[in-house]
Amino acid sequence: MVGGSPQCLNVRSSDTNNCGACGRKCPEGSRCENGQCRCPQDQCGDRCVSLSSHPRNCGQCGRVSPSGYCVQGQPYTPPPFCSRGNGFRNGNFKDGQNTWTATSTFNVGFDGGAEDADRLDGILSLPSGQFKTVQLKTAVKMCPGSAYSLSFQIRRPYGTDYCVYDVNVAGDHLANGVVPPETRIGSGWQWQSGVRVGPFFGERTGVSVAGPELYADFSLQISCATLSRPTDFRVDQFSIVPV
Repeated sequence: MVGGSPQCLNVRSSDTNNCGACGRKCPEGSRCENGQCRCPQDQCGDRCVSLSSHPRNCGQCGRVSPSGYCVQGQPYTPPPFCSRGNGFRNGNFKDGQNTWTATSTFNVGFDGGAEDADRLDGILSLPSGQFKTVQLKTAVKMCPGSAYSLSFQIRRPYGTDYCVYDVNVAGDHLANGVVPPETRIGSGWQWQSGVRVGPFFGERTGVSVAGPELYADFSLQISCATLSRPTDFRVDQFSIVPV
């Protein structure tokens, strides 16, 4: 201290603020030894880094790993990841008609008899007449090589005409059944569950590839030989999960 101001007296000491020259600061995390800044591992410019793992100095200073990962000094790209879970993106219709299309009148509405919390379900409407058919369609996300289990609910609040449903995934007919007859609100849901789907391994008829994931065409068809009156069919809680 000279005249109340700090002075640079020994630049070859361990002073990290005056290391080798007055005012020469060592990088954060380093130390000063005999006038030389020493980093614990590697140094690039005025920064202490680890060339074995630093994404912008990967193996050598200034070498950037495009993926943001550096492993043992080499740029590394992680393998694509396919997220597992329910492959229906809007299986309970909480997002309205989003992701769904139909070949006849289709709406999403409140149902006092719905068994899930949002109380919404899909409503397919057919006019009276002979040979009436409607298809409800979407695409389900699946991971290559994984088998899945499909389930959903179906009912109708009125009407007793004989009607059947068929389920197809990627063009494969997987299940069918009889639509239950008219029931009072709060009852009458019929579960279709445990339908095995796949596995699929890549692009084929009814299956497209999107990065590490597959999207398979799904359809539910309801057919009635005769409808004596216009009839609504209600569906809900679509799920397709890995097994």
